Amino acid sequence: MSEHERALFEKPFLTRTATTLLHVLGLGPKIDPKPKDESSRTMQVLVLGLGRCGTSYIGKKALREALKILEYRPYDSPDRFLAAHDPLWGQALRAKYYNQGKKWGRADFDKVTAGYDAILDTPCCFFVEELTTAYPDALVILNARPVDNWLYSMRSTIWAVHAWPSWKFLQYIDPKITGMWYPNRRLEWEVFCNHDYGDRCREAFRKHYEHVRQVVPKERLLEYELGSGWEPLCRFLGKEIPDGEFPRVNDAEGFLLRSGWLWWYGVLMALVNVVKLGLPVAAAVAAWLWYKKSQSY
Repeated sequence: MSEHERALFEKPFLTRTATTLLHVLGLGPKIDPKPKDESSRTMQVLVLGLGRCGTSYIGKKALREALKILEYRPYDSPDRFLAAHDPLWGQALRAKYYNQGKKWGRADFDKVTAGYDAILDTPCCFFVEELTTAYPDALVILNARPVDNWLYSMRSTIWAVHAWPSWKFLQYIDPKITGMWYPNRRLEWEVFCNHDYGDRCREAFRKHYEHVRQVVPKERLLEYELGSGWEPLCRFLGKEIPDGEFPRVNDAEGFLLRSGWLWWYGVLMALVNVVKLGLPVAAAVAAWLWYKKSQSY
């Protein structure tokens, strides 16, 4: 978790709630998720290992930070959320796995990744053939961890948050935020393992990694081992080894804090939507009561 995020989440409850309400009302600072140099970057790195693989060393957050230090611009989960790309990736998943709509090609990937030169995390890593075909010159990194460790991490973070029962209710009252991300993030694990977070998911994990190894030529592929540091990554990417240690980011705590923040945002947005709907109804009821009362005289 970044220092800015930590400072945000460590604010008192009322301050955090007031800040969220300002965003809900459109009075908070505007976020521009699109890179400024959209036309100057081409895809160079595809990280096709699953998210939350080795969060202390080579998980998506640590690897994202490492790619930034090496002067790449990675397209990661927060970028997809801020750019409201979750529904687009949901469409891509339905086309790939359920034959609903047009399957994605180079032009479709370019639309969402313009200005970025590295891509990582689910659901992007599910599109192994599609991405390696769309970007034939891009190098592929396959970051991994023992499957049981991965399952434990997922159950403690992403799947735990997805299981919060209020999301199912909020997605309909807050379609702009919760309704945008929640059904599409759930879809990712539906197509991967049908929400069976035991043996079926364990087998899907193994099949995914074997599939990447079969599809990607060895000269294009780096299997990045836990704790390997800068040397194999920089050698593979043709980069000089930077000063300082390889980023060690264990973001389980930060993930849960950000999810709590997102939940509060959804709740407040839902309340605003209820008020917006309730005011006209209340006004109509008041007008009707006034009319009935005036007719009684």
